[in-house]
Amino acid sequence: MINLKLVAHGSYRKKGTGNWVFRYLVRGTEDAVEAYKEHQDNNLVMDEELDEPLYFTRDYHGETAKLVISETSMYVDNSEMQKRASLVKSMGGDLGTALAQEIARSIVGGKTHDPMISSQKRNKIKKESSKSIIKPNRDALDEG
Repeated sequence: MINLKLVAHGSYRKKGTGNWVFRYLVRGTEDAVEAYKEHQDNNLVMDEELDEPLYFTRDYHGETAKLVISETSMYVDNSEMQKRASLVKSMGGDLGTALAQEIARSIVGGKTHDPMISSQKRNKIKKESSKSIIKPNRDALDEG
């Protein structure tokens, strides 16, 4: 199994469908990035300015995420989000609603914090996400 890091690198609306597409830089060890490139084969798209491979998805996975390549598939590991969803569901009622709101604010950049993330990890995420804020790319509206 190969683990890579995805870092948000913009988004755009796909011409024809109008669906949002989120673009991520793929980062990791030299061997892991090479494995990603091989897995993508003819579908590989590189960021020309940064000379880094890109990953595209219709789903927003946060400012950073974990990409896993196994022997049979490639997927974004959303286990942390599943843990949060399970916690909210188990609490139920007003407490579950309040917890869900706090988590949602943390994901979309609100001033509150995710109660499941330590302050040390939060500062690391903040530093990484300040480098790459998703903004609509008006020039990419014609991308297909």
